[in-house]
Amino acid sequence: MSGEAKHTPGKWVRVLEGSGTNPNVGDWGVDSERGANVCSYATKADARLISAAPDLLEALEGMIARASQHGMEWAQIDFARAAIAKAKGEA
Repeated sequence: MSGEAKHTPGKWVRVLEGSGTNPNVGDWGVDSERGANVCSYATKADARLISAAPDLLEALEGMIARASQHGMEWAQIDFARAAIAKAKGEA
């Protein structure tokens, strides 16, 4: 699971692109903290999840590294490795 990330670097933030009056309408987007657009026309819930993706990836990678240091292996770690591979386009 090594290699440099291919996604837009930095923290991502949710941004309102429309009126924001209906949470089921794609009025939301996600931008990097440097201002690069990551996605547009998402619902508020989807934008919230998408904006958390870099943090979730970093957290999972850290947990896997820590578990590996202590020789821990269980199904959830395999599931986490698969999720990381999917996020990085390696699966």
